[in-house]
Amino acid sequence: MKLTRRQFGMLAAAVAAGCGRNNGAAATTGPATDPSKPAAPVDAGPIGEFKTDDVYDAFREQGFFVIRRDDKLFALSSVCTHKGCKVRVQDDLSFLCKCHGSRFDKDGHATKGPATRDLPRLAVATDDQRHLLVDPDQKLDAQASVRQREP
Repeated sequence: MKLTRRQFGMLAAAVAAGCGRNNGAAATTGPATDPSKPAAPVDAGPIGEFKTDDVYDAFREQGFFVIRRDDKLFALSSVCTHKGCKVRVQDDLSFLCKCHGSRFDKDGHATKGPATRDLPRLAVATDDQRHLLVDPDQKLDAQASVRQREP
């Protein structure tokens, strides 16, 4: 499912605000200086860097994984829905929370507790330079993705 017009507008506004806050630099990956305002989306890099179907965990500590599957890119939260620990990708592309033993399948569905809620997908978009932008603060439904096109 694609972003709604409203969701995309909110993400674009957040990107623009983040660029202004950073004097035109790429979006930051840390928290905003004002905790009452959301952090800017994270620039995960050119979409061409995610060429093969896989789970890319370079942004795990920033709160998400980038996943490419069947020519679609999406971001899945790396924060366990039980107590907020970071989950780790496993060899079978499922996810494990070592804090309390929760397990999630490759789509982020909770398969073993104590977590009972799935890992959410996060808002994604591309910018004019064809970079993948991920908003770790904006959770979406389970079908949100960006279709990767050849240049």
